[in-house]
Amino acid sequence: MTNRDALEGLRIGLLGCGNMGGSVLRAVADALGSGDALRVFDPDPDRALSLSTVTGATVEQSGDAVLAHCDVVMLACKPQDAVAALAGLRWPERPLGLVSMLAGMRVDRVRELVPEQVRVTRVMPNVAALVGAGITGVLATGDDELDQWTTALFETCGEVVTLAKEEQFDALTGVSGSGPAYLFVAMEALADGGVRMGLPRDVALRLAIHTVRGAGVLAASTVDHPAVLKDRVASPGGTTIEALAVLEAAGFRSALIEAVTASCERSKDLA
Repeated sequence: MTNRDALEGLRIGLLGCGNMGGSVLRAVADALGSGDALRVFDPDPDRALSLSTVTGATVEQSGDAVLAHCDVVMLACKPQDAVAALAGLRWPERPLGLVSMLAGMRVDRVRELVPEQVRVTRVMPNVAALVGAGITGVLATGDDELDQWTTALFETCGEVVTLAKEEQFDALTGVSGSGPAYLFVAMEALADGGVRMGLPRDVALRLAIHTVRGAGVLAASTVDHPAVLKDRVASPGGTTIEALAVLEAAGFRSALIEAVTASCERSKDLA
């Protein structure tokens, strides 16, 4: 079943038209080929209208109107605004799927703020969803229909991994949620190294960006472990193994592990 098949006939809403929510809705609209089934609301009417212009979604004047017309609704407001936003909604009596994109807010907390008939799940996309190359963690709820809807929604903007336990979202935050920032630093540092060795800044930066991009595409296209791919580049006595020895001596590998750990622990604190 394709994404479009799984979403066919589904009425989809979005509460909060910021960068992440808007990116997902644009991808969904592209997959469906139309915005006819999409409804959006944002406290900033201009932001909702802007998203409607590119997706064809209907702009509603309230969150209540989105709930009244949809089967599943994505919640993408700021976490600090979520309690007030959810408490102020008038929910329909029928079952409704609610997909929370709120960082740090557990499903049990969301359930406390909505009626019993609302079916709640949680996801965490990352910033690469903005360009259709994201990866999203999706909670396995045991509600097969809701899980299928949620997976289909977020496969439109990249890859999806299913998490068996909500506690795993903290570790996912450390790897894929915060991970793009680690790689942006790596790109910058690679480019700085190139400039140090005489490359023009624009050339060095282009080389760095596409090197990271190409490595990711290559790793995703094979079943080989990254260590195997690394060994293929590192010829005996060559330039790459010399550079890798420097990275090992500088603690490059352990620094990334500690970065993931720190991000994970901070995610736990915020929750």
